[in-house]
Amino acid sequence: MSQIFGSVAQNGYVVRDIEKSMERWLELGVGPWFYFGKVEMDYFRHRGRPSDMEMSVAIANSGDLQLELIQQRNDAPSMYREFLDAGHEGMQHMSYWSNDYQALYDRALFGGEERGVLEAFHRRLTSNQSRVTSTPDLFRATWDDMYAAELRRLLR
Repeated sequence: MSQIFGSVAQNGYVVRDIEKSMERWLELGVGPWFYFGKVEMDYFRHRGRPSDMEMSVAIANSGDLQLELIQQRNDAPSMYREFLDAGHEGMQHMSYWSNDYQALYDRALFGGEERGVLEAFHRRLTSNQSRVTSTPDLFRATWDDMYAAELRRLLR
C-alpha cells in the first residue's frame, strides 16, 4: 500500500477505555493528547449502510507519526465494534494523508477484490472525508482527506 499512498501518517488504536489508554501512553512519554469526547459526524456508513455510531477520539504525535485512540460509545455497527467483538483491542488501522484523495481512492479500489481492497466504512467529518478500506485477512488501512496544514492548525 505504501507504494500507492506514501508514508504512514497515523496509527489508529481501538480501545475500551480511552482515558486509561491516554494515561498509559503519557507514562511512555507520548503526549500531550487532544481529546474529543464526542466526535460530530454528519454522515457515517458501515458496509454500505447508515450507522449511528458514536465515538470519542484522542490524538497525539510521536515524532512524525500521529497516534489516534478510538473508543466507540454505543453498539451501532462499525469496524470498531467488529474489531472489539472479535476480542481485539489495539492497533486497528493505518492512515495515509493526501492532497489528491479521490484519485488515490479510485486507484486503490480499481479492480475491487482483485486487488484485495474493499470499502468497509465511509464517514464524513464536516468538510473532511475518511474512508476505511480493508484487505481481507491481512490488515485494515485508512485514507484520510485531511491536509497536513489543516491538521496542524486543528491540533494547535
